[in-house]
Amino acid sequence: MIREASYDEVFDSQRHFRSILDSMARPGKINQMKDLEFDPPVGLMRSTAAVCLSLLNHDVSFYLSRGNQTEEEFLKINTGSRPSSMEEADFLIVDEAESPDMVRFVKEGLLTYPEQGATFIIQTRGVSEERIEGYLGIHMEGPGINGDKDLYVSGLKADWIDVLKEKNSEFPLGVDVILVNDAPEGRLNIACIPRSARISEVA
Repeated sequence: MIREASYDEVFDSQRHFRSILDSMARPGKINQMKDLEFDPPVGLMRSTAAVCLSLLNHDVSFYLSRGNQTEEEFLKINTGSRPSSMEEADFLIVDEAESPDMVRFVKEGLLTYPEQGATFIIQTRGVSEERIEGYLGIHMEGPGINGDKDLYVSGLKADWIDVLKEKNSEFPLGVDVILVNDAPEGRLNIACIPRSARISEVA
């Protein structure tokens, strides 16, 4: 596997990083990242690759729930980051159907270094700000939200809400969530649920 030549580590990374920051600062808002002519392994969405190439570097570690060696090599070569155990990883890349039980065992940071809490990158088949039948509705309140906000996500079990609420109950400790989706016509969607958000299931 060779390094992605089409990815500009300065301009593309900064562009995607701004989208991620905006999504994290405005929980539930869906942003679209610029698509690129790169070719990640089949198991990694293009949106996932864009987030990883922007956030991962040689100072952090990642965990792939599938443990796919080709995907691990892609991330190692293109970001300089290293694979790690679930319990020690800075970033965890999982699919929407994954059980949320793992949230209980990942890093939640320290009071002196809360930023050391883990970040989940969850690959989804769809995210929407409008209600869609069969999607999990997540109601959010808190910093960055004008009143409240609902986000609808395909495939997630409702248990994710309960486990995240438990994990993030002692803010600033906790975990952040980045939801990604490869939408039609090359759109790379991203939405975030930061640890500061108070969440519940939409009735």
